[in-house]
Amino acid sequence: IVMVEKCDLVGLFRPVLPRPVKIFNSRGFADVNSRVELIRELIWAEEHELEPVLLYCGDLDPAGLMISDTLRGQLTEIADTLGYEHLDSLTIERFGLNAEQVDAYNLTWIDNLITSSGKDLSHPKHPDHDKPYVRDYISENGVRKVEANALIAAPELGRQLMTDALWEWLDADAERLWEADNAIAVRRANEQAANLTAWLGMLHSSGLLFTPSALLHSQEVSAAIRGALPAGT
Repeated sequence: IVMVEKCDLVGLFRPVLPRPVKIFNSRGFADVNSRVELIRELIWAEEHELEPVLLYCGDLDPAGLMISDTLRGQLTEIADTLGYEHLDSLTIERFGLNAEQVDAYNLTWIDNLITSSGKDLSHPKHPDHDKPYVRDYISENGVRKVEANALIAAPELGRQLMTDALWEWLDADAERLWEADNAIAVRRANEQAANLTAWLGMLHSSGLLFTPSALLHSQEVSAAIRGALPAGT
C-alpha cells in the first residue's frame, strides 16, 4: 500500500505500480476518509492472509517528516473503530523525500520554511519554532525545504524511486499469481454476465420482459386503440 502527501505523485507513481498495489493521497495529515479506506485495505489484507506494508512519500520539511513519524498514531483511532488489531505490527516505511535524494536528483531546494498557512517556522515567534521536530530539522537541513511533488520535474527518477522501494517487498511470482487469479475471476464474471444476458433475451423474446422501448411501444398502441374507439366508449 502506497501513501503520498501530494496528489501529483499519484499520477507519477501509478504507471509503475502493479494493479494489486493500492495508492492513497493523504493530503498532508491524512483526512478521515483516507484513513478509513486505508484501514479497510489492511483488514482486507488480513482476511486474505497477506502481510500489509505501508510505503510513504512526503515533503522534506518539518511537517512532512513529522507526518511519517506519527502516521501510525494518526491511524490508531480509526483502527480501533473498525476493529483492526494489528496496527502496532504494521510495517511503515518512508521512502522519500530525503536530502540525499534531493541532491542526487538535482531537485530544487526552497529557501524558507513557510507553511501552507503563510507562517514561517524558522521565525522565533512561531509557536512551533522551538519544538523538537522543527529544531532538529533546521539543525540537520537548514532553513530550506523540498515539496514531494518536485519529483514531477524528474519523472523517470521519481518512478525509479517508487520501483526500488516497492520491489523490496514484492516479487514477480506473487504478481503473476495475482494476475492469474484475477484472470479467472474476470472470466467467471464474464460468463455470468453472458448467461444473464441470454436469460434476459429469452424473457424479452417471450414477451415476459418489458424494456423501456417495449413499454413505450405498448403505450403508443394503447393510445392508437383508444383513438380509434367511438367517443364515450
